[in-house]
Amino acid sequence: MRLFSNVLYVVGPDDAAPALARAISLMREEGATLTLVSVVETMVSGSPSGTFHDELAEAFNALRHKRLDHLKLVAAGVPDGIETVCEVMDGRAYMEIIKRVQLYRHDLVVATVSEDGSPANRLFVSEDMQLLRKCPCPLLLLKRASVGAFASVMAAVDFDHADLLNTEEAGHHLNDDIVDLAVVIADQDKSDLHIANVFTVPGEGAMIAGWIPMAPENLSDYAGRCEAAASEMLDQLVQASETRLDLDLFASNRIKTHIVKGRARAEIPALADTLGTDLIVMGTIGRVGIPGFLIGNTAETILGAIDCSVLALKPDGFESPVSPG
Repeated sequence: MRLFSNVLYVVGPDDAAPALARAISLMREEGATLTLVSVVETMVSGSPSGTFHDELAEAFNALRHKRLDHLKLVAAGVPDGIETVCEVMDGRAYMEIIKRVQLYRHDLVVATVSEDGSPANRLFVSEDMQLLRKCPCPLLLLKRASVGAFASVMAAVDFDHADLLNTEEAGHHLNDDIVDLAVVIADQDKSDLHIANVFTVPGEGAMIAGWIPMAPENLSDYAGRCEAAASEMLDQLVQASETRLDLDLFASNRIKTHIVKGRARAEIPALADTLGTDLIVMGTIGRVGIPGFLIGNTAETILGAIDCSVLALKPDGFESPVSPG
């Protein structure tokens, strides 16, 4: 099963063939379009005129031609049945990518990222985070060191969207999309799939501190009920995905669910490390229909802490603050 038909692949200067294969693996086999792009930073306006300016402009033009030749070389590896477009764009990378997504209605952006060794940001650097915050379509950021088949995939779902989304229905729809995409990838890669939810016990801290009177046995029962509710919703998500997709993965023992108590910003990266996760599929939540409300603090904290590839989805109705004009 292939889900995407109009993919934008941001080609880096040293992208390997497995990264291209990864992008193609998510595309429809017939009637799909793969656009290969490279972005050259625009020459600074107001640069001095004269010989230096002319030499600088010539150097930029030479770079554009070199990038286009590289794109054509990459395009040679695209199989028949997929239309291929090559384009070199000028400007700030994340801005130009998002504008093209809006103008040409791309349904997936794929890019590879370099690992950043700083402890504050283990993988994603500023350009990547801008894309994660503002790109309106699904975004697959591949860790360059492991762009082949994924051995372990995690779908991170959130049942507590009421304060972030206009409707609970949009939140449930996003969870469905997260699980379905993770299932498709795990099925075709023959990988393990872990579907995880981190739940909280509302008011637990105040109850433990005595601000809200609650007997210990009642608090334990209350926490158990919260966990049971989360577990039931997670089971329903998996069952609904099996009904929609009917893939071999559901008949295997490679799907495992995880219900973890705590805060998602801490527990999801910890669980990913424990499981040796290669790809996390998750939502980046912003208020639907309100440009400027971009990415939830929890999601951004998670993305700053993980050390694997990520497939990030926005809810239906998300509006990017980047204007396509």
